[in-house]
Amino acid sequence: MSSYYRGQRSIFGPIVLIGLGVLMLLAAMHKLNAPSLGMWFARYWPALLIIWGVVRLVEFFLAQRADRPAPRFGGGAIVLLIFVVLIGSAATATRKNWHFGPDNAGEWNPDFAEMFQGEPHEYDIRKDMPFTGKQ
Repeated sequence: MSSYYRGQRSIFGPIVLIGLGVLMLLAAMHKLNAPSLGMWFARYWPALLIIWGVVRLVEFFLAQRADRPAPRFGGGAIVLLIFVVLIGSAATATRKNWHFGPDNAGEWNPDFAEMFQGEPHEYDIRKDMPFTGKQ
């Protein structure tokens, strides 16, 4: 038998996936409002990073107390971290430039819309011609 000790994996990744799955299931069943769930994520996604860090710190101290190596930060965790940061940043930018509320639910911010639609123009030239029906 070898003396190789495989480090214990972190529990945070599976917990995030289970939580995300439950939220998506509730949104698909119309028990949660999907746009408000997205707006919640856009506002509070940095809390996921903080919670993740606290869980990793607790796992480190528990492993140190048990005199075993701390759980590793593997490639999957790095990919998950990158995705959370990229998607969270995009969601925050979208939330800042998208107006939600009872008066203007889902309307674009006019300044942000110019980026996609160009500058607004008013056409004050009008030419009235009689319709003759012939070409």
